[in-house]
Amino acid sequence: MTDLGELSGVDERYAGVAVLRLDGRDTPVTVRLSARFEPVEGRYRWAGRAGAGDDLHALFRSGLRDGTLLIGAGPAVAVRLGEPDPWGRLRLTGTGLPPWYLPPTTPSAPETSPTTAAAPTGPAHREGAEGPY
Repeated sequence: MTDLGELSGVDERYAGVAVLRLDGRDTPVTVRLSARFEPVEGRYRWAGRAGAGDDLHALFRSGLRDGTLLIGAGPAVAVRLGEPDPWGRLRLTGTGLPPWYLPPTTPSAPETSPTTAAAPTGPAHREGAEGPY
């Protein structure tokens, strides 16, 4: 689980390209989304619109309402489709981390190889000697 303190740098808005996965079919879409943290619920809610497109509307008219939204290298997140607005853009809603959120990466510790590992300190180990404990 992600510590909510880490999320203070989450951008509240995203506008750009995304992939909407409905019924196993990927549809590229242009989206405008915004997110807000709901302190009572302890989670994010995000919503916005997907650009108009015949393929997307055909899937919506066929009854598909639940899918997955992918933005760049971000996580795939569950999304709910809503009715189109007068301009043909479909409503998208979701809860949890926004799909454009990328967790900060922590630098990994350098690997040590036998040739670069530090030599043990202290008295040399002698055969048959009991350890320091």
